[in-house]
Amino acid sequence: MKKQLTSFLFLLLISKTIFATNYYIDPVNGNNSYNGLTEVTAKQTLTWFSYNTTFLQPGDTVFLMNGTYTASGFAILALRASGTTTNPITFKNYPGHTPILQMNDFQWHAIHLGEGIHDIIIDGLRIRGNAATIDLTDALNQPASCGNPSGSPDPKFNGNGITIDGRTNDALVHHIIVRNCEIYECCGGGIAALQADYLTYENNHIYDNSWYTIYGASGISNLNSVNYDNHTEQNYSMIIRNNVLHGNELYIPWIGPCVIYDGNGIIIDSENNATISKPAYSGKTLIENNVVHHNGGRGIHAYHSNGIDIINNTCYMNGRSPVISDGEITVQGATNVKVYNNIMYARETERANFLDAASTGFSFGNNLIFNAINNQISYTNSTDKVGLDPLFINPNLYNGNFKVETTSPAINGGNNLIFATTDYDGISRPQGSSSDIGAFEAASALSNSTFEESLNTVIIYPNPTTDLVTVHYTLIQNSNVTINLYDYLGKEVISIYNEKQNKGKQEIEIKTNYLQKGIYLLKINNGLQTLVKKIIVN
Repeated sequence: MKKQLTSFLFLLLISKTIFATNYYIDPVNGNNSYNGLTEVTAKQTLTWFSYNTTFLQPGDTVFLMNGTYTASGFAILALRASGTTTNPITFKNYPGHTPILQMNDFQWHAIHLGEGIHDIIIDGLRIRGNAATIDLTDALNQPASCGNPSGSPDPKFNGNGITIDGRTNDALVHHIIVRNCEIYECCGGGIAALQADYLTYENNHIYDNSWYTIYGASGISNLNSVNYDNHTEQNYSMIIRNNVLHGNELYIPWIGPCVIYDGNGIIIDSENNATISKPAYSGKTLIENNVVHHNGGRGIHAYHSNGIDIINNTCYMNGRSPVISDGEITVQGATNVKVYNNIMYARETERANFLDAASTGFSFGNNLIFNAINNQISYTNSTDKVGLDPLFINPNLYNGNFKVETTSPAINGGNNLIFATTDYDGISRPQGSSSDIGAFEAASALSNSTFEESLNTVIIYPNPTTDLVTVHYTLIQNSNVTINLYDYLGKEVISIYNEKQNKGKQEIEIKTNYLQKGIYLLKINNGLQTLVKKIIVN
């Protein structure tokens, strides 16, 4: 009987995988009358899956093929179906494809996840808002704004890229993953979560959002997070890691106070939930390995929230809005916040960081702090490196390289007890005597490597690219070198090089004009170490 029961449970387990379905959408060649079960019988629009609670089942995957996705409703995709913990529902790009969700003037969201849905993955999508078509004068005088209080708010000026919304009927949205997405030019926020739990945002590029909204949006914001359970686990419930955020800024005053206050890179906002009469959020939040630069508000902002670890981030010249001068990492009215191993490179006229008197249980250390006006540093101690230039390779607004030079004081400067175990590129930490400060780890000269300096001296240019990239690196001894290119799913695209090379400087050209637009991984191996670099093909 025991054997029969075991066999039954095994069959039940695999049946959950066997009956998962792959669907395909092709906005160019698809047709909604097709069944969507193959590439050649693909459906045409995402609206087929909107509001449908029965069509999609746990474990299903919807592949979006090349093309531009539009819709006439309040969202391009309003998802209401749920997965399970072991079998989430996934919407992702078809391998090698770069689908674009293009918002119009009538949409509040490109993707809206609401009404209690859970266990959803959004992976590898490009979301573009309508900000490029907006005139600033019109935005300043939009309905319900401080400049024109009459009328109702207009989605034309306020659409978010992805909204995770648990407010409707108190139906909490939970266990959502957004990864490998590009979200840009949305008049509202990039990713905005309200009253949700168990959220992960990783490897996203979020930029030039929040310009024209009246709602005080940011690149990534978690507002009034609500407990799905009692959070007895020791792990993190909210994870924000390996994202690049820049150019997110407010040009329109936030209604109510009529001031420009947000436009942050990342904000954890009001999770004490005093304004919504719900218990304070008790889950832990990790903000790790993010590159946050040139945003209008603070780089990272912990506001009236609890249990936030801000570890190994690179923050550079945020606070572009003239009325915001709080610095790169700001902690206000928050409890139990840790700030370790971060680079805070201040804008010339502003302070480096800010901590108010209402914050309690705050700990920090091993941060690199540079360029603060008149040494205005709200929190620092003897473990920090203050006044030392981190020596970024190329810290530009667009296509910047925020790795550091080999002589950077960030190298081996991190805390040995509190650090991200891998860096932005997936390199394990520490490579040297201590972890490095910031989002990137440099391979130490003390490590067993035949590359002359470290990963940050393997230079790929131009990146992003369209037709051709050149890879530069240096060997300190003769080595058998292999170079392979993979898509973002880990499938090998091409074997580029597999030969012995002499010590010294090396240069390899790689043609990319035949590749689909997207993110690729270049792996370089010398027999002792494998280095991984991202290549973006536009």
